[in-house]
Amino acid sequence: MQLAVQNQNMTMFKIKHSSRNITAYGGLNFIHDAIRRSGIKTFIDQPLGRRGMGAKYSRSDIVLSLLSNCLVQGEYIADLQWLKKNFSNQLFTQIPSPDTVEYACKELRTPTEKRTEIPLTGKGKGIPVHHEINYANDMNKSLIGLAIKSKQLKNSEWHYTLDFDNIVAATEKQDAKKSYKGHKGYQPNVSFIGRVPVHIENRNGNTPASFEQEKSLQRCFDNLEAAGIHVESFRGDAASYQKEAVDTVA
Repeated sequence: MQLAVQNQNMTMFKIKHSSRNITAYGGLNFIHDAIRRSGIKTFIDQPLGRRGMGAKYSRSDIVLSLLSNCLVQGEYIADLQWLKKNFSNQLFTQIPSPDTVEYACKELRTPTEKRTEIPLTGKGKGIPVHHEINYANDMNKSLIGLAIKSKQLKNSEWHYTLDFDNIVAATEKQDAKKSYKGHKGYQPNVSFIGRVPVHIENRNGNTPASFEQEKSLQRCFDNLEAAGIHVESFRGDAASYQKEAVDTVA
């Protein structure tokens, strides 16, 4: 039911009765409306594939729920319970439980590559280092495709600059190893064009940024080239100052 009121001394206003709950997260409706109109939700399900026939939630439901959780400053997957309770009967309602999200994410995991290296120089000379790396290359291809679909990148542009860096993500998880910063964590290498992530490879904390960096860069450049994204400039820190990496980006 709607009521409209107007007179000479009053600005017109409308009273609208709605069955939707009042929520502090109402701004999410505008975001999900834009996502729906752009076709991004359908696009997400294409490269990631469909879940089992009995699955209630799709891959895109999982991804968009995690996005919503981040946008309302959720720090843990468990915060989805709070979001689901306070964002019910809104534009986007397919918010799964934290357990479902964890299970669905495990469905997409890829094998972790393990390598052993024996340094020939430095403090660790002669001491074996066990590296653990997860490439997730198909997911990285999806990142680029999503950036193009959302019009954050254009495959007709030629002036893009690729930024490459390694980040230490501190964690107390059982399999995490000590990083050069002295605490346990993972040390993924990440590639960005502007503020858009285009390549992420996870590494355990004990793997230095320089280890096989040229191979990571080559995979990144191959994916970008296949998608028609052309990189004009490259920026990296001191870890990129090695012959193999320079030859790859030259």
